[in-house]
Amino acid sequence: MTSNSMAFKKFVIDNAIYEEKPTDDNAESLEDLRADLEAINKVDAKHGNGRSNVEFFRLLSMCNSVVIEDEKYVGTSPDEVALVAACKEMGYEFEGRTNKDMTVNVCGRSETWELLGVLEFNSSRKRMSVIVRSPYDGKIRIYCKGADFVIFKLLAEGQDEEAERLSGVLDRFAATGLRTLTMCYREVEQDEFTSWYQEFSKTQALTEGREAALEEVATRIESNMTLLGATAIEDSLQEQVPETLKALEHAGIKTWILTGDKQETAINIGVSCGLLENVVNLVVI
Repeated sequence: MTSNSMAFKKFVIDNAIYEEKPTDDNAESLEDLRADLEAINKVDAKHGNGRSNVEFFRLLSMCNSVVIEDEKYVGTSPDEVALVAACKEMGYEFEGRTNKDMTVNVCGRSETWELLGVLEFNSSRKRMSVIVRSPYDGKIRIYCKGADFVIFKLLAEGQDEEAERLSGVLDRFAATGLRTLTMCYREVEQDEFTSWYQEFSKTQALTEGREAALEEVATRIESNMTLLGATAIEDSLQEQVPETLKALEHAGIKTWILTGDKQETAINIGVSCGLLENVVNLVVI
């Protein structure tokens, strides 16, 4: 139904909303955010450590499965391609990866981060994580992105208020048809990583029950995380979708929508394509 042609719309960092052309008093401009990032990185790359806006774009530029072909970003997930492209516009340009490291150009300066591990996205995990070592301080970080209700469960204690506030923002985005992802991260001590990685390696070698075991091991390091923010992208309807669905209805064919989107997003798309009407009574099970 949708075109699968993603267009970036908004970033949310520390509950501040950023968009190209702010539409209300609660939003700030991407131009101001871009200027802040450039100022931080001109002082010293390490100066940005721990800053939410810096960690946010480090995450987006590295926590993905995008590759570069013919100088273009390509990937199995159009969402990721759109976000990596938006990240480039903000001064964090993904330049490539090997099985040992990945390189990001940050405001004109090339950074190579050691790649220590990847916890892939799948339909049950609903999240992806990368574990990397900083080229500046040698510290290990885990960056994770995924569905909001999954990410909120990974957070360290004391962030309930921030999570609740962000959840409300994402619900509003979803109600306008936007697709959202939520981001978190933390530093990992060397001893913790070494112990965890030994167990992770053993689990990868299993021939039976491997997927369930990997999920259990992954959860051990995807914990006590710090919430960073979220993204919102738009996936518009394909041409003639409302007309096609109306023709099916006139032919006596019943139509159902199967989707992995948030409930609010699915309802908005249902209204946009004519399957639902604003006046209809919805029953949510």
